[in-house]
Amino acid sequence: MDRVVDEGDTMSLRRAENDTDPVVDALLTFLARDMADNPLHITVIPAGLAARMAAFTAGIAVDLDDDIDGTVIL
Repeated sequence: MDRVVDEGDTMSLRRAENDTDPVVDALLTFLARDMADNPLHITVIPAGLAARMAAFTAGIAVDLDDDIDGTVIL
């Protein structure tokens, strides 16, 4: 993703021509290798955690195709 900040301090994200990130690629490679080598490490999310996640995000509508407007804090 390319990050573009305009004169009004609005940050926009757009798909870069070369949409790869070596850090993300390395992490995904590590995770894939670990899952293949240690399948017993893969477990379900505990019910309590899943319930807290659902409660935290209840009522939040998300459109993954929507543009991100305004200030973004990660």
